[in-house]
Amino acid sequence: MVYFTGSYPQRALLKARRSPIQSVASFPGYANLEEALSAVSDALACNPWLETIPLPIEQMLPPIQRDGLASHDPR
Repeated sequence: MVYFTGSYPQRALLKARRSPIQSVASFPGYANLEEALSAVSDALACNPWLETIPLPIEQMLPPIQRDGLASHDPR
């Protein structure tokens, strides 16, 4: 992987494929909402103009509400 230049390594390009495409067995994420928000804080400290920051959170349950989705940390 080759990351685009910038203060926060968010965008990357796959330079060369060395093995066949495989399915993903697991997707790593932050243990809880506190760790995710800490990562957002660190990212914005590096680059305050970030518009989006991916936040995979393990075991986060998105309950559906009348006006959209919400988040629930099951801890």
